[in-house]
Amino acid sequence: RMGLLPQTQPQLGLNNLEDWSPFPNANYPTVSQRSAHLGPPTPASWLPPSFAQRGEGALKDEGLTIYLSKEFFRCLLNKEGATFRTILAEDLGVSIGFVNPDAELVTCKLEGCAINLEKAETAVLTFCEKKKLKRKDVVPFFNTDFGDRSLAKNLLLLHSPKACWFDRASELQTRIFELDEAACGSDNNKREKELSNVYRQLNAIIICKLRNGDGQRHMDILEEGANHHRDVVRRSFDYVFNNDRPMFPDYDALLAQLSNSVSDAETEDFKRWELEKLRRRAALICSRNGWGTEINKISAQYARIIVNGYDDFHIGIFRSEYEKLETRHSARTESQKMKRIH
Repeated sequence: RMGLLPQTQPQLGLNNLEDWSPFPNANYPTVSQRSAHLGPPTPASWLPPSFAQRGEGALKDEGLTIYLSKEFFRCLLNKEGATFRTILAEDLGVSIGFVNPDAELVTCKLEGCAINLEKAETAVLTFCEKKKLKRKDVVPFFNTDFGDRSLAKNLLLLHSPKACWFDRASELQTRIFELDEAACGSDNNKREKELSNVYRQLNAIIICKLRNGDGQRHMDILEEGANHHRDVVRRSFDYVFNNDRPMFPDYDALLAQLSNSVSDAETEDFKRWELEKLRRRAALICSRNGWGTEINKISAQYARIIVNGYDDFHIGIFRSEYEKLETRHSARTESQKMKRIH
């Protein structure tokens, strides 16, 4: 998991990215090699070996220990982290303690209701992951400038376990519809530029994930970059990542095909990212308007979503409160605008 390190290999560091040698001598790994490297760890791989062998009785008496990176540890110390820890204690009866806060790997002790310890562990890790999650982690965006680093990043992105390809493609297609409807607008140059950028991203997703027609050949060239002349790789790069006009006769059919290849986990990740976006938007609204009480309230509601495993009941409460914030913010913004006019 993000933020956790195997106890037996603390020397690995937090981000073991592959070292791409300069093109054209770069030895790009194959898809199978990369996907194996980036595959999920075994469930107990990040736990201390002694804990993995303990029985249920020991769990009840001693609590549960996990090891957090400094980045994750800091997520639990700020104001939102304090709110989360309070909700964890209230809803699950589990408290969080830190044994060695100055160490590189912070020992985190979860103690309390034995039957909720593993649920609390999941909640802690999810909270920290979502706090550090960036839009590009879930909503993929390809680099379009040809170069060694751009190609390497794009190929790694293709095998991201978090990226939600179908949802991203659906967003892009919806944006194309909106831009087409605005064709009579005054700033046509700006619209055309955005339309080109949207098509680049949408076409790239379809080519990379479905590999229909010539897509397979061009993807093979990109993945075997060191075995081809640089100009050949550039042409394939532009075909895949720089096609800025409609390429396919039926995008709906292709998106349906893409949808069939999406796992339930990817769909769930995207839904959770949407909730995280609402939380960040709510925090921004409250900060701009000086609404301290409101941000505390919605932060607590968001924490309850995570603690209770993203259940529909708490998601509904959170969304309702968020909509109230948006409505209140819009009314205030409109009122201020009218005052300036008069």
